[in-house]
Amino acid sequence: MIRYFNTLVTDDLSQEIRSLAQLFLLFLVIDLFLTRGLRTINLSYENDILLKSFYQASGLFGILLTVLVAGSLAYRRILSLKWNQLEYGQTLKVFVCFLALLMTWFTTTLEFNYFFNQGYYADRIVLIVLALLSIWRPFFIVPQLLLIFLLLWQLNYPVLNFGSHFAHKLQVLHILNLFAAWLFLHALKKPPPARHFLFFTACLVASAYVLPAYKKISIEWLSHGELYMMLLNAHAHGWLSFIDSSTLIAATEKISKFDFVMKMSVIAVEAGCLVFVWKRGLTIFLLGALMIFHCGVFLLYGYFFWTWIALNGALIFILLATKRYKKMNVFTPFYLALSIPLILTSKFWANPSTLGWIDGRISYTYRYEVLTDSGKSYSVPFEFFEPYGDVFTMSNFSYLIESHNMLANPYGSTSREPATALLNAQSMHDVELLESSIGWNNFHQTKSKTYRNFVQTYFANRNNSARRSIPYLLSPPRQFWTYPRGDIYNGQEPAKTVVVNEVTTLFDGKALKEIRTVEIMKIPIPDSA
Repeated sequence: MIRYFNTLVTDDLSQEIRSLAQLFLLFLVIDLFLTRGLRTINLSYENDILLKSFYQASGLFGILLTVLVAGSLAYRRILSLKWNQLEYGQTLKVFVCFLALLMTWFTTTLEFNYFFNQGYYADRIVLIVLALLSIWRPFFIVPQLLLIFLLLWQLNYPVLNFGSHFAHKLQVLHILNLFAAWLFLHALKKPPPARHFLFFTACLVASAYVLPAYKKISIEWLSHGELYMMLLNAHAHGWLSFIDSSTLIAATEKISKFDFVMKMSVIAVEAGCLVFVWKRGLTIFLLGALMIFHCGVFLLYGYFFWTWIALNGALIFILLATKRYKKMNVFTPFYLALSIPLILTSKFWANPSTLGWIDGRISYTYRYEVLTDSGKSYSVPFEFFEPYGDVFTMSNFSYLIESHNMLANPYGSTSREPATALLNAQSMHDVELLESSIGWNNFHQTKSKTYRNFVQTYFANRNNSARRSIPYLLSPPRQFWTYPRGDIYNGQEPAKTVVVNEVTTLFDGKALKEIRTVEIMKIPIPDSA
């Protein structure tokens, strides 16, 4: 036992645990405020300046909190703290500023919000200034985070599909929140060492993969999932729509031969993250394998988790850069033993997405048609709805459907029973029988009204702007990629009516068939919102 505890590289055990606990608890406070508490404040996104809206909504509390925090930090000289005054500050500067700039890039280049009819340009300018100042002084990461979250949460209003598009952004933001907590603790006489920031960063990254692995194992994904089906379901959503479905079916037949090997590889890499801090070489290997995994997901699904790829690459950099520093070593039995329960319980303190499902042979998608005064009809690409493009590409709108039950969620994701039953489905009749017997119905009248109001308001405001905003033209890659079909609507004529169709696509084992198209809404667009 004594030999076990002697693996610690600095201080005694009690001081090490106390320092880790302080960082963990302060991280929880900061993270909960920015990821959850901030959304409970009644912010007015109709206001053209979000910072102004924040202080109006929080009132005296927000002002006093700002003064208290700034005053305390000024007293402890954290406001003037330089990067080179931090432990391994120059290495951390590259890592932290890189992640912060990624999030700044994303939030400052969001499309003009046509639902609220605001661009929040003043906030964007302030955020860019803060990003530049953070390269000079680490403290400026803190107000930068507040603005990033304020700009990000506009995408959650109104609530259209449960925020499923935030996962790969929040993973990076959790780590920036962790750095803010680590920086705040420099107000103490004995601040936490840099390895504690690295340790919790490793736990945050690992948790995003271990919990999905557990979910896949729990639903018997290895024996019942058809991983190769994701390509056809994504094609039904518009991924690689310029390629004929018969070509993709031929590709899936070849991919299916490696289905079990691919699933085993995914489980092995994701579950392997449970021992993420066992050996440095193993961690670097896992990070590299996960980057390859994300590239494979993009090819098959059109899901481009570019921030996760960048984060994993940045973590490889910091692990290699600090290899020779003994004080940055977190690859010890103590940290390994501590990391495992932290990762396993991360659902309660980091709330990573637990991605895991069975790929079925049916897909429900939503397609949009614009009718104009000239009598022309256009197909509306999901990207047209920016900054809500991810929301509409994911198309988690089952609450709109009253006429029939569902057998799958977006992109054909479902559970074991429907997936197994669909193996024998050959026609619309077979599907209807399954929908009535084992399907579910999520129709919700209030949510449907919210959706209709969003489309009306968005198009009414969008009619007055035929071009994309300049910031959006500089935006990073999208998360969900699709390619539109038919004559594309890009605002060339004012929209008078928007028709929303639900399309059911079935793979019967030989061909990919669109077996049903249901008009679920015909929405007249007013002259002004």
